[in-house]
Amino acid sequence: MKITKNGFYRVSEIVDPDINIEQGLEVFIYDDTRVHPSISIGTDAKLHYISFFQHEWNYNTHITCAGENSELILSSLIYSQDNKINTEIMWEACNDNTRLTMNIIALAAENGDIRIDGNLKINSALKSVFGRLDEQNIFLGSSGKLSGLPTLLVASNDIDASHGCKMEKISDEELFYLRSRWVDKQNALEMMLQAKIQTLLQDIEQPYPEEYEALKTMMLDKIIGN
Repeated sequence: MKITKNGFYRVSEIVDPDINIEQGLEVFIYDDTRVHPSISIGTDAKLHYISFFQHEWNYNTHITCAGENSELILSSLIYSQDNKINTEIMWEACNDNTRLTMNIIALAAENGDIRIDGNLKINSALKSVFGRLDEQNIFLGSSGKLSGLPTLLVASNDIDASHGCKMEKISDEELFYLRSRWVDKQNALEMMLQAKIQTLLQDIEQPYPEEYEALKTMMLDKIIGN
């Protein structure tokens, strides 16, 4: 499928999972499907890709900056409770002056099991390529499993590429700060999770406020409601 207009799109409403974004566009795509999308970003185009994965599945996403001066901003939330989720996200730079910012937050509740393979692939003989991959893995329960494997596959010299992976549990100290202001433990946890979700979705807040509110509410309800 070719995307020829600026706008907000849902992968669930796109028939063909092979998506081509034409040059000069700024596109927002939301994905909560199991279709393994393959997305190509054209010259001078910018893609904001937002995903939310919560069902047991092997998710696989491949996004290519095919055109010069193309950019990808990727924000992904993964939530697992009583299931196993494998996620592989690949960004591939195929032209000069391309940029990536990838932020992944994984939340493992009770009996949740998440494996993340985040890959940055920069092909040979490219110039002025920037890539940054950050994975934030958070335990919400005492019996979850989290595995993060950020990978750089770099075949060019004129690049600025880096990655980071953090494992943490929302601490009693963080919750105590809010509880000391008469916020109970459950509401304090909800506030902290809401703040993280808002950070992931911040790029769509101004251009698409209705979609922002709907996604924020839905994500929080799915996590807190379990």
